[in-house]
Amino acid sequence: MIPNRGGFFHVAERDPNAPGFLSKGRLVNDGTYYLKCSGDGTYWIKGGTNSPENFLAYYEFHNTPKNHSFSVHSEDSQSPIYTNIFGAINYLASKHVNSIFMLLMNIGGDGQDVNPYSGKINLAGDPSNDNLHFDISKLFQWDTLFRHCQEKGMHLHFVLSEGEEANKRELDDAKLDIERKLYYREMIARFGYHNAVTWNLCEEYDYPDLPISPTMAKCWAQYVKDLDPYDHPITIHNYVQDLEGGWARFWGDRNFGVVSQQFCSLMLNAYAEKVQYVRKRTAYNGWKIPVCLDETHQTSQSIKKDDCDYIVCGQEAIRKHVIYPVYYSGGQLELSLEETLATEDFRVYEAAWNYMWYARNSLKELDISSMEPRHDYVGGDSNLCFTNHHEYALYLPQGGNCQLNLAEGTFLMKFYNPRTGEYQGPGISVVGGKTISIERPWGEDWVIILLKM
Repeated sequence: MIPNRGGFFHVAERDPNAPGFLSKGRLVNDGTYYLKCSGDGTYWIKGGTNSPENFLAYYEFHNTPKNHSFSVHSEDSQSPIYTNIFGAINYLASKHVNSIFMLLMNIGGDGQDVNPYSGKINLAGDPSNDNLHFDISKLFQWDTLFRHCQEKGMHLHFVLSEGEEANKRELDDAKLDIERKLYYREMIARFGYHNAVTWNLCEEYDYPDLPISPTMAKCWAQYVKDLDPYDHPITIHNYVQDLEGGWARFWGDRNFGVVSQQFCSLMLNAYAEKVQYVRKRTAYNGWKIPVCLDETHQTSQSIKKDDCDYIVCGQEAIRKHVIYPVYYSGGQLELSLEETLATEDFRVYEAAWNYMWYARNSLKELDISSMEPRHDYVGGDSNLCFTNHHEYALYLPQGGNCQLNLAEGTFLMKFYNPRTGEYQGPGISVVGGKTISIERPWGEDWVIILLKM
């Protein structure tokens, strides 16, 4: 390297016709509950997959246990290299899935099949592992995949460590020293240039076997913040779900640009109440950031499974109890799947991908950055209302009639089918400034959109 040499390069204008995030620009915080695309100025709503967390354990990647082939998605690919995993991304993108949760290092974790290192590694975790030398060939393969993800509009949710004790201890005995610093530097240097990236410091950081102290987690966040020249959002994922545990230690800390919340419940209104609570806490502490539920009640391959338990629940129930309550309370979502590590065929969840897209698409006409959940405006125990008083998005999980406290003005009221993603009829004009009755004799769930005229 020759010191003190200078030169020039030309930065072209943004190409609005470039694919995916190449035309949209970086995802950035702008003081609202949604990340914003810095290129085209649009707000982005996450609708992703949380599974399989060991997505990078792909059989064509060098020096990697061959636990994923994604062979069923070969027909979705046009790529002569990494055909199946490219096909999996293509399929997800075709269903408007726009984020994927993936571990970059799970030595000593659940899968023990993903890591960036070149030497001989005891995948169960070992203090003698060589965590100082990186597999440049494998990292180039990863980045080829990541470039394809960006072109397909897929946000890269990079999870840097896992909840299991052996994984946390693998680097510097769960501290910040040479191994962890080098790991962070290498991942940021190689992958930080992508436009749509979130750095998640740890899945289940507070898992009881070895909880990471909030002080140490903040130390990790500061190091990543100082390293990343692109200022991507940083987050951390919780295990403890009580109100004063988990994420409560990070409210207002400006090194954390996104909430990554684990939450598993199918009690009536549980997801809506969780999102509302977290939004209020971030606002109260002076730092509004997106509220993402990144590990939720798992989605079954079954469409109509009604006997929901802690493990899996049918895709229709997920629509009613998770998807709409999260989005219509101002949150965002990655779906957990029935096979946390073993997912090979994303098509078996097609109904859930469709429902998640239909919910996000129902909000496309609305100024989501100014909206807030006001479920008290609409009668009924489980009905939802997301509004800025000029626009209203209502979700009625049981259909039927309801009362709405509507602001003054004349509104166009439209009826949207959450099972098909289509509007029914041209809409009708209604006058506000009072409580109105919405009467539709439908027994299934429905969405109602009101736009001020």
